[in-house]
Amino acid sequence: MKYRFPNPTNNPFINEYNKIVTKYENCVQTKDNALSLHHILPRSTFPEFKNDPLNHLYLPVMEHINIHYLLWLGLPEYCAAFWFCYVYFHKHAGYNIPDYLVNRLKHDMCIYRRNKTDKEYLWSYTLYPPEPDDELLI
Repeated sequence: MKYRFPNPTNNPFINEYNKIVTKYENCVQTKDNALSLHHILPRSTFPEFKNDPLNHLYLPVMEHINIHYLLWLGLPEYCAAFWFCYVYFHKHAGYNIPDYLVNRLKHDMCIYRRNKTDKEYLWSYTLYPPEPDDELLI
């Protein structure tokens, strides 16, 4: 069994993240499929699991973007990994999220960069509340 992301607060986005881990935990990379490697427990936070096969998950590319999206929505300090996915796939494949989430992502990235620059890894959570009508974009 693969690792799961810790979720002591029962965050719905992390619950969904872990459901995707469960769904794909038996997938393996072959030369015939287009799966990408995802670290279930991010290397930046859990470096001790970086090379652990139980921390490796092979996902279809769009599901890989989705899992980073869920991680960011659940825990904004992980915005940088989704930022890369969003910028690249928005430019090359027309991938979109609602404007209010783009603004939230930009805001979270500003906090992330400031914390990184100041060498302070304390996170101040986003000021943007979730939109009541928004559904998970999965």
